Amino acid sequence: MASHQCCENRRNAAKLAKSMPVDKLQLTGNGPPYPSVHREASAEADLRLAFFPLERTDRAGRGPALSRSVSGIYADNTSYHAVVSASIDALNEKLEVPVKALNFRPNFVVEGPPAFADDSWQWMRIGQAVFKTVMPCGRCVLTTVNPETGVKSPDTEPLSTLRKFRMPTPAQKAAMAGMLGGPAPVMGNWLAIVQLGEINLHDAVYVYP
Repeated sequence: MASHQCCENRRNAAKLAKSMPVDKLQLTGNGPPYPSVHREASAEADLRLAFFPLERTDRAGRGPALSRSVSGIYADNTSYHAVVSASIDALNEKLEVPVKALNFRPNFVVEGPPAFADDSWQWMRIGQAVFKTVMPCGRCVLTTVNPETGVKSPDTEPLSTLRKFRMPTPAQKAAMAGMLGGPAPVMGNWLAIVQLGEINLHDAVYVYP
């Protein structure tokens, strides 16, 4: 199942950005109309709706796999990330304090496949959208921060445990070549959208090795 309701064209996707000089963020346009709840939040937090053009999404230091066509400006690497629910279950079996999918901030949580089955996935179709795997997702220290409380794990979990059994294979290291920070334990995949389409909660997910 996919826990994300829709995909939008990254070229035209509207983004909420903190109020900063336009020339600093290099944003263009005011974006389409948005719901009143966003207007209220924008007024309270001094935010505004803007576009970030696709041709400006390159950032240095992220490796050769992250070309302009797959990277996003606000995401660390690509705009889409998927993880298998059973992988989180397998990790939790090794932890004293279990974590949730939200610790890993995925767009999609896929239920059904065995743990870490996505290590071999090259393509995914969710609903009407098609994605290509760009690289495994190397996990960082943000996984150690409780997404509900904002409190960091004093034991640096689940990252410490992931380092014991999920360090990248040689093939995964090659796919992640050039990334800042060196090798990191992997869970889930960074994805690039190949075919735009509507996605709904509980859509079937088709994978191709």
